[in-house]
Order: sequence, then structure tokens, then C-alpha cells
Amino acid sequence: MDAVDRLWAANARTAAPEHLAELLAQCTLAGADGVAAAAGFADPAFEWATPRVAALADAWIARAAGPGRGALDAGRFLHICRRRVLPYFADGARRTERWRAHPQSVGAFGWALARLDGAAAAGAVGAALPVLVSLLASDDAWAQRHGLRLAAVLAARAPAFVRASGVGGVLEERVHACLVFRSDAERGAELLAAAFDAGFALADTHTRAAAPLWRLADRLVANAAYAGDRVRVLRVLAAQVPRLAARLGVAVARHLRALVGVLAAPLRVPARAPEMVGLHGELAAHLCALARACPARMRLYVDEAVAALACAWAGAADAALQQRLRDAMACMRALDAPRVRRAAERLDRARPGQLAGLIA
Repeated sequence: MDAVDRLWAANARTAAPEHLAELLAQCTLAGADGVAAAAGFADPAFEWATPRVAALADAWIARAAGPGRGALDAGRFLHICRRRVLPYFADGARRTERWRAHPQSVGAFGWALARLDGAAAAGAVGAALPVLVSLLASDDAWAQRHGLRLAAVLAARAPAFVRASGVGGVLEERVHACLVFRSDAERGAELLAAAFDAGFALADTHTRAAAPLWRLADRLVANAAYAGDRVRVLRVLAAQVPRLAARLGVAVARHLRALVGVLAAPLRVPARAPEMVGLHGELAAHLCALARACPARMRLYVDEAVAALACAWAGAADAALQQRLRDAMACMRALDAPRVRRAAERLDRARPGQLAGLIA
């Protein structure tokens, strides 16, 4: 068994990086087969591709590929998949999950997909789509996370193809199935963030279509109902609000009431822990994003926003947070100053003096 065989017999996720580096330094396989073998270790998005491992794999690819490196055409992409990816996902017509023991096969796929020429996507989709669907449908959080990231990569590299071919619809259904917070999954908040990233990437392939974004807003609101006090999850969900506002503009009005509620509810929880201080500052800024996107309709929710900002202010001891709350209150005043004044007066009667400094 030569160095290449030993390299691919290992489980890259559990092997010591020093062992992988030692084997990579011994590999001399040239040509397209060499590129395919090295690709599994060259993408730093995978945890085993430490700087040294990735550098050795890159050097091997440079030697093996010779001149003409760069974007992959369909032929070179398919060669990598046939040699080092598809055998770990299927055995003839039968689906397998050999990639679990050889995750570098997913690494090779990721490296190749990130370099696929967008114009060659039609010729490559026969290999790419089954791998993406398998990763997205897996019960393994690691596989799902990389499947989501790679679905976003394909959408970014070949948006016209994804939109026109029907591939986008297939991937969107799989991605939306992942848009559920898994409290039992390792790094569940990170997985949810990856799902939203993929959802937005696929939505961006549509030309001026609001429906995919409305579906994302529905998933955001549904997840918020179950997030509880998990700060990392709340931060992921809140971060999607300005993304929706920027893309939808006034069309965000369809979900405005629910989105204001998503932002306002955590502001009512005292910011006693440092992570809550940061979250409150972000929530205040996101209220402003909604105000900028849909000012006319946002006036209807000024009272709710002012009440939430007042709750956050009552427990805010951090100077930076206080400034962000003042900035958000200024956004609300710009929408409807008389309404803000009336809301503030009501709150001040209930809690005399507690709003001093928040409202000029």
C-alpha cells in the first residue's frame, strides 16, 4: 500500500494532522489522479486541512496539474468525483455512506465544487446533485453543515443554471428541511446559521422573486417560537432579519409584525450575562433595519419597539449597549416622534425615572 492508498484509507477527521502531513509529503502521484487524491486535503473549510496539511496538498496539486490550473471544466470535475467522491456515496445503484469513514471524499467534492466553472455546471450536475442531496438528507450534523455550505457554493458559482434547471427547487426543499433548530445536535446554532446561509444563497438565484424570502421568514419566525433563552440561537435568528429587510424592502411588510416580535421579545429579558449584552445591541440595530426597509408600516409597531427598548434600557449598564439603544430609539423617533413621546410618557408613569437618558 503506497502513501496515496494509506492517505485515503485513513479517516481524515480522526487522523492526527501530523500523520496526514507525513503521508502527503510522500505522495508523488501525477496528473488528474494526483489532483483528485490531493483535493480531499486542500480545502481549509474542513477541519483536518490545517495550514501545513493544506499547503502540502496545494503543492501536490500544483505538481500534478502542471500548467492550466484554475477553474475546473466539467470533465475535470467529473474525474475528481468519479475517482474520489462518488465511490464513497454509492455502490453501483445502491446508496452507501462510506464517506463517514473517509470524510476526505467530502473534502475532495468541496474543493472541486468551489473551483467549478459556472458555465460547466450543466455537465457536472449529474455528479454534484446526488452528493449534495445525500449530505443534506444525512442525520449527521457534520455532513448537513457541509452540505448546506456546498449548496450555497453551487448557487453562487452557477446561479443562472441553478435557477433555470430545477436544481434550485430540489436543493431548496432539502435546505428548508434543515431550517429547524436541533437542540440535540452538536453546534445546533451553527447548523441553523448554515441552513439560512444556504437558503439565502438559493433565494438570490431567483430574479426579483419574494416568495423564497417569505418562506425563509416563515422558518425564522417558527424557530423563534422554540428558541427559548438560547442566546446563540436567538443571535442566529435575529441576524436574518436585516438580510430579509435588505432583500425584500417594503415587501417585508408581509412579515413585519412577526419580525418585530422576534426582535422585541429577547429585549425584554434582562441583559445580565455578557452574551445577552451583545445580543441586545444587535437586536436594537436590527429594529432600525426594519424601520429603514419599511418605514410606513413600521410606524404601526413603534409602541412595541419603544416598550422593548425601554425594558432593555432599564437593565443596561454597558455604555456601548446604552448608545445602541439610544440610536434605535432615535430611529423610532424619526418614524413617528409624537407616537414615541406618548409611548415614553406611558412607560415613564409606570416606572418613573427609569428611562432617563434613553429619550432626548
